[in-house]
Amino acid sequence: MSDSIVTARLVEAAFAIVEPTILLMMEAGQVKRRSFHIVVPVPRTAPSYSILYEKSIGKKEEWEASFDEIARSKSAITWRTGLSSSYIAHCAPHLLEMNDTIFWGSDILDELVTAGSGVEPYYDEMFSGMNNLAIRALCKHRHTSDVNRVREMGKYLLSDA
Repeated sequence: MSDSIVTARLVEAAFAIVEPTILLMMEAGQVKRRSFHIVVPVPRTAPSYSILYEKSIGKKEEWEASFDEIARSKSAITWRTGLSSSYIAHCAPHLLEMNDTIFWGSDILDELVTAGSGVEPYYDEMFSGMNNLAIRALCKHRHTSDVNRVREMGKYLLSDA
């Protein structure tokens, strides 16, 4: 495991920012179903792929498909290639491997990967992008707080704090 400041707890906090929007869109009927699964693997700077955080919305027993498995596959594709699953599906299907999902709906931002499944692929992608932005914002907030604390201590490295 890397020493990334992106932790499961931070990602959970990020999704807590995004989840109300997903629920509002579900309640308003703006998405085609009330089922969604999100997967966030470790950042691509980690030595290997592993899932850091995942969460389901809706009753799994009522799901029309295995949205959790589809989201995991989307996240693995994006983590492996460094490209969104939309790009892979539309422009680079030659990068798909056997047993990869045929569906798209992930986002990559500064080596952060989030994948979603359960609603329309463009909304899966949007919710994934929103989650990545929330993760990055929380990391920036933490970094700013750490920098200020380190400066107050007269230090120059986060490891000195």
